[in-house]
Amino acid sequence: MTWEEFCKNNKIGKRFHDVSWDNFPCEMHGYDFLSNVIFYGGPGRGKTYNSLAIIRVLLEAYKEVRWIQATEFEDQLYESKRNYGETKTLINMFSDCEFLFIDDFGTETTNEGLEREWYKLINNRWSDAKQTVFTTNLDPDEICKKYGERIFSRFKDFEWIEFEGEDLRGKK
Repeated sequence: MTWEEFCKNNKIGKRFHDVSWDNFPCEMHGYDFLSNVIFYGGPGRGKTYNSLAIIRVLLEAYKEVRWIQATEFEDQLYESKRNYGETKTLINMFSDCEFLFIDDFGTETTNEGLEREWYKLINNRWSDAKQTVFTTNLDPDEICKKYGERIFSRFKDFEWIEFEGEDLRGKK
């Protein structure tokens, strides 16, 4: 799949179509992103941009890279439950891909049913050692409080990278 096809299929906004390591304002080159990573920090720090830049590089070497916003994943879970009475097929689809990027984790609704679905996805990927990248505005304590110890325990094996500094939006 080309970068252009990926952007179209995943409804990536035009602001991100020219993502590149060369355009990223922080020094993150050379980091091993073939591990599980959580990018966290305040809004506008470059977490989504950086994850999309990684995807662009991965698309050149790998065929199956998935990206989804957490709220869109939640919508798909509800739709699957409503239309098919189950979410297993959707969970398996996202569990089985080699690389999965989940953007804005923590912005979706939290309830016991949704937390259970997140647990299934995260545990499946963690158990199978599949590479997963999350972006979130939540810090580790907030993630633990919102999602509980079972999910947070699996995140202990992730590399946590904090994006600090000022909001980059609106800068030229």
